[in-house]
Amino acid sequence: MDICKKELCTGCGLCEYVCPQQCISKVIGKEGVAYPYIDENICISCGKCQKLCPANNKIETHEIKEVYAGWHTEEEQRRKSASGGIAFALYQYAIEHGLYVCGCYMNAEHKAKFSITNVRKEIDKFANSKYVWSDLTGVYRRIKELVSKEEKILFIGTPCQVAAVKQLAENIRAEDSIVLVEVLCHGMAPEEYLLQHIKKVEQNKKKKAFYIKFRDEKFGTSKYYFTMSDKQGNIFYKKNVQDNDVYQFGFHKNVSLRENCYNCRYAKQERVADIALSDYYGLGTCQPKVSYGSENVSCIMINTQKGKEFFEDLVMNKYIYADKRPVEEPFNAQGTLKRPIKKNAKREEFLRKYRECQNFDQAMEEVFHKDLVKNHVRVCLHTHELFEFSRRVLKKIFPEKIINKVKKYTR
Repeated sequence: MDICKKELCTGCGLCEYVCPQQCISKVIGKEGVAYPYIDENICISCGKCQKLCPANNKIETHEIKEVYAGWHTEEEQRRKSASGGIAFALYQYAIEHGLYVCGCYMNAEHKAKFSITNVRKEIDKFANSKYVWSDLTGVYRRIKELVSKEEKILFIGTPCQVAAVKQLAENIRAEDSIVLVEVLCHGMAPEEYLLQHIKKVEQNKKKKAFYIKFRDEKFGTSKYYFTMSDKQGNIFYKKNVQDNDVYQFGFHKNVSLRENCYNCRYAKQERVADIALSDYYGLGTCQPKVSYGSENVSCIMINTQKGKEFFEDLVMNKYIYADKRPVEEPFNAQGTLKRPIKKNAKREEFLRKYRECQNFDQAMEEVFHKDLVKNHVRVCLHTHELFEFSRRVLKKIFPEKIINKVKKYTR
């Protein structure tokens, strides 16, 4: 029995939680992706998993009512965050005002997990981006327990994860007890790909990775440096897409995402959460113009009255700075507000190769050999740095649209 169409399954795990027989578990298939598996010997065909699955339901969405450019008022926290540090400010405000918070962190095994806490020092681990599928196991049960005690919760996750928590909230009639915040995402790569990549780097470097970061703030979060560090915090691996980190290459080039990401039901203007956050692409493309750049600036989209009140408290208590922008501005450049991510033309070739070798790095290197060689040549010739310098100069002379066309044909 299929719970939902495979190409729509986000791996949210809500089916596992709701199953009265506990006969559903995640199993990694030949393509390295985890999907729910039903033990037919235990299943009683009650249909609860299918009934609650977000992929089988029309999830309520909201039109974006207000848009702000914003950032954390603490400069150091803003610098360390993936964009403007708004998610971290939300965590801070929530805990300091008696709410529990639910966020994602990387555990010691380099797996992305969700946890719920009301302890201030525990939210530091939620900071920065995690470009990998993240596990919600245990979260639904904990949310139900807290709601039964009349506790309030702030949940921050990707749109599909928010949709799953929203389904749970409706099921247990707890909509008023949970503030939902979605972080617009590029997609999720399977956990197995990341673990294989880390293992390969560890073997090559003959070192053990104790910490990893997908957008290391030491080098500027806008440069997307993927780093690995030893037990003492010394970085022994530092690469981004241009430097041929194959994990980052596969993620940002739309090769290695879960299949549901290419069929995302939440990649549209109407939002599923009370508040939506993203990097601020397209900042300043509408009037009035801005006097600041887009680096370390978040786009804050207010979608419900609950979200508006929470956001206004955040501003009033000086956790963040916010500058109101035209509602239509993010639509000019934020692709996932219009449509799902488009598959890389070589994705199917990559999947075929992966099924054969069961090795992420090997499959990427064989399928994208020419692309990786071109990247290496560009790095050696410093063409990326030269282009960025030229772009900054030309931007003062030519319109942004012309510059972007030049960028398209020179990379």
